[in-house]
Amino acid sequence: MTRVCDYQLNHLKDSTVMANGIIEAVPSNGWVRGVFFTGVLSTFESTGEQKYFRKAMQWAERNNWNLGPKLRHADDQVVAQTYIQLYEIKPDPKMIAHCSHVFDQIVANPMFGQQVGWSKDNNWSWSDALFMAPPAFAMLSKVTNEEKYIAIMDSMWWETSDYLYDESDSLYYRDINYKPVKHGKYVKEPNGRKVFWSRGNGWVLAGLARTLAYMSLSYKNRSRFEKQFLEMAYKLKNIQPKDGLWRSSLYDTTSYPDPETSGSSLFCFAMAWGINNNLLPADEFRPVVLKTWNALVKRVNRQGRLGSVQRVGHKPTKVYPGDTNEYAAGAFLNAANEILKMK
Repeated sequence: MTRVCDYQLNHLKDSTVMANGIIEAVPSNGWVRGVFFTGVLSTFESTGEQKYFRKAMQWAERNNWNLGPKLRHADDQVVAQTYIQLYEIKPDPKMIAHCSHVFDQIVANPMFGQQVGWSKDNNWSWSDALFMAPPAFAMLSKVTNEEKYIAIMDSMWWETSDYLYDESDSLYYRDINYKPVKHGKYVKEPNGRKVFWSRGNGWVLAGLARTLAYMSLSYKNRSRFEKQFLEMAYKLKNIQPKDGLWRSSLYDTTSYPDPETSGSSLFCFAMAWGINNNLLPADEFRPVVLKTWNALVKRVNRQGRLGSVQRVGHKPTKVYPGDTNEYAAGAFLNAANEILKMK
């Protein structure tokens, strides 16, 4: 865990390579770095080493505790998760001021019924968004004791679920472009199966875990979130490959045969969290989690570089053993934190 965290802290970059080969900037308060720093705080929680707390504080201070520039874009809101966790450790109103300002605007103008296509600037119309934003709303609700934040999150989550969750498969489509029927044409994998992207579903399952972690046990709709968490966890357990790592396509492992570590790390984290919080039976899921963890560790080199990470994208693509990225390291560190808590 510390080897991966230290390596990534020493190799933060200003850009990343997308699946189509295009170079994309990595803003300090964007989603790539924001996901990684959730893992930095997990490393601090597990080790108690102050350097990880200091690194997170320095990063947040450089960002002036600001979210990204787009008001409704979930990718610009994931940084709030770390800001709020730091606030819990060392409270200062400035840490959550911008987060509260942004979320208050969304509460005041929720824009329901906008899910008519893929638009990052309306509500959460793509699966990744359910990791980026909902946990931050739940966290802010807890630390401010303001139910309005979790209430709006609740409504927005289920709008997205109605839009992208396939109840017959217990999995999420990444966005409207991957639902089975698009403009009268059937969208499918080369083997004819539905297109379910591993990391896209990893974002959702991990987002459910992080949201539930800050949701009161007495919250009126908690059972609905737990039900979806259980449905997805059991489905993913049942389709886990023998080597422990899921492929970038959950339903076409022939076209995409290479193990992938970012989606697998997200699944590993969420399932371990489910065991630790008595949602998933340990006798059934502990072997699944440990098989994944042991396979993930084999993809970490001596320097701490996690490999076999699918590049930034929005669908199943080829995975290269030498590829890595900050968001995968963050997911790996969150998984490690939960693994250490398992009995």
